Amino acid sequence: MTKRKAIKWWQPELGMATKAMVEDRIRTIVAKYQKGNAPIDPIDQQWLDIVLRHHYQYAAKVGCGIQHLEVRTNPSWNGATRGLWIVRTDGTAVDISWVVALKPEGRPEVKEDVSKAARYEVYRQIHHHHEHGECDLCPLCKLPMERGVNVHVDHAQPFSALLDNFIKAKGLVYDEIVIQDLGLDSQFADRELGQEWHDHHADHATLRITHAQCNLARKAA
Repeated sequence: MTKRKAIKWWQPELGMATKAMVEDRIRTIVAKYQKGNAPIDPIDQQWLDIVLRHHYQYAAKVGCGIQHLEVRTNPSWNGATRGLWIVRTDGTAVDISWVVALKPEGRPEVKEDVSKAARYEVYRQIHHHHEHGECDLCPLCKLPMERGVNVHVDHAQPFSALLDNFIKAKGLVYDEIVIQDLGLDSQFADRELGQEWHDHHADHATLRITHAQCNLARKAA
């Protein structure tokens, strides 16, 4: 996989020197609309549309046309967040990620895209362990824990290594795996491959419940 070149389009199009400045303004806009499905005012919408046009699926998500943008709660399997939605002129609606729009070429890296889908394929296993796995001592710091209070489900063998091993065992490379967009989430388009990965994860993943801060520190190290 060749490294993609980032084009700093926000400098000429938005008059902003850095990507961080764009991110800060988007978060400020989203924070203004905290209740329900909140329509975005025309001035904010006009500015956001410049950003969203860089999303690789912009045309498909717009479809018959934009009636307006909204901030909605995204009830994803891995935690609810507030995000941007396009409400079309026919009344249908679809989410659109401003985070993706700001990535090089307005799309996720291939490996990142596959990893997101792979996590969705096994989220029931992870959720089940979160609810029923052993939760006495954190395996990282050895201190007591309380279920449901700032805890994570961690992979003893890193998730990325587990997925790498599976893909190599199948004789595949990341670029060959087709991802099916489900809106907020995604899955493997090849459902047989999805089931095989589900079974591989069930057989080989060692899941453990940790303090959230311990897990985050481990990943940052």
